[in-house]
Amino acid sequence: MSKQLWDTLLVNARIHSMDREGERFAAMAIRDGRIDAVFPEAPAPTLVHGARTVVDCGGRTVLPGLIDAHVHFLAASVLGVAALRVSDLQPPLKEMTLAGFAAKVRAYAASLPTNRPVFCFNYVIDTVAEKRLPKRAELDAWLPGRQVMVMSMDGHSSSYSSRALHRLGLAAEHADGVLNGARHELSMGKVNALMASSVSIAMLCRGIQATVNEALEQGIVCLHCLEGFEDSPRDPSLWMLSHSGGILPVDLRLYVQYRDPRRAAPYRRFLRAPRIGGCFGWAMDGSVSSGTAAFDEPYRSDPSNRGRLYFTPEEAAALVRRADEAGCQIACHAIGTRAIEVLLSAYEQVLEGKTGNPLRHRIDHFEFPTADQVRRAVDRGLAFVAQPGFAWMDEKYVSCYRRQLSDEQYARQLPLRSLTEAGAVVAGSSDYPAGLLSPWVQMQGMVEHPLPEQSIGFYDALRTYAWNAAWVTGEEGERGTLLPGRKADFLVMQDDPFALPRESIHEARVRGTYINGRKAAPMAMSTAGFLLRALAGRHKKI
Repeated sequence: MSKQLWDTLLVNARIHSMDREGERFAAMAIRDGRIDAVFPEAPAPTLVHGARTVVDCGGRTVLPGLIDAHVHFLAASVLGVAALRVSDLQPPLKEMTLAGFAAKVRAYAASLPTNRPVFCFNYVIDTVAEKRLPKRAELDAWLPGRQVMVMSMDGHSSSYSSRALHRLGLAAEHADGVLNGARHELSMGKVNALMASSVSIAMLCRGIQATVNEALEQGIVCLHCLEGFEDSPRDPSLWMLSHSGGILPVDLRLYVQYRDPRRAAPYRRFLRAPRIGGCFGWAMDGSVSSGTAAFDEPYRSDPSNRGRLYFTPEEAAALVRRADEAGCQIACHAIGTRAIEVLLSAYEQVLEGKTGNPLRHRIDHFEFPTADQVRRAVDRGLAFVAQPGFAWMDEKYVSCYRRQLSDEQYARQLPLRSLTEAGAVVAGSSDYPAGLLSPWVQMQGMVEHPLPEQSIGFYDALRTYAWNAAWVTGEEGERGTLLPGRKADFLVMQDDPFALPRESIHEARVRGTYINGRKAAPMAMSTAGFLLRALAGRHKKI
């Protein structure tokens, strides 16, 4: 072994393999972008001399590169350069009034050309004193004659000025300018197209690189990207992502949000495996904060409202069957109990007679299931993609769930420990840009669950962003653990997160993210360089 040169040897490290709890190594050798060997103790000097580069980690903790299993990558990239971020979503969340928002949006609009649409996102309804989105008449009064669009933080409701509604072809339908439920979900392609028309190629390239750099800062090396808009006949987002995704330092795994597998088929050549679904056109319901998550019982805050089911059981079954028969792995949004039942029943029908869940179909969010639904979903081997950080942030700073939901509904939220102890594969995710692109905030929600009996330990929380998320796309033999043969994607922590107080997990900081054994530098390509690389030749599949 001493005669064989390694590219890199990490020494003086606390390397958590994440293959078994408590398994730790002191050194790791890397060759050709993969882990070649690991050492429980400091390697002999003769072995150290067999490396071209020796990295002394100074006793710091090394973890597998993290995987975020549910993001909206291009939406985040565009919004980051072309919209007002109303809330930074950093804990503690700041409260405001509609008057305060009016002042903020006026100041932002003053910085733009008067003919440019004014987009606002991450508007947290329950941190606003009035507990609602601004209405059409208010936006018209604040910015007369301007196209103004405001997106709620959860991405499931929005409000528009008169000019914006007219531009989108919605003026006759929505008197108050507020959209939620299916009418919101199926207008997002139009909104995306309008937003794209106001973003230059240079801005888009800059936004994509900024999103990648934010992921690298958090230790993320792979993103599951749910992209595309069902109502957009000419959807530029998938074209851009499929051509540029293969040149980025982080790996992307694309899920096409079209309902018809035939419409998604042209993108298969870019994918490692066929995948379909996500949110918007694939959402079974909306969200709690928008009052559109579908429950069997009414909301505490509105006894006339049980939320909105976007598909009948028959429609959902047909949707799932078409995708399954086309050989596509399915990701599908379901939050409320009624929505989970419709989706779970559809999965049960297509998996009847099959061994396990061969395509690894997913339920994304799975936030308010019954105990029976948990049992049935686990029995079918479904993958669960969750964002417990939302519940933690809400419980600590917002109290939307306690205000909106009955005690019975509240007590059902995301049974994380029940799923974990039953052997379910739960993958962690952020739903970025609806949440912070921070694995650590989501892990905080796992170890400090609003229902203490559903909290899990930090090792299991970290595993949701490592091996579990890799399993979802069939890559558990490639990434998610630090063992010989795996990709040398890892991160070095500033402090040992295993030693942090339980309440401080969200404050964990990454010192460096390594991809293929090399420390990843922030992206800073010129527009011309980015486009040339994106359009020239073949790249890694996503």
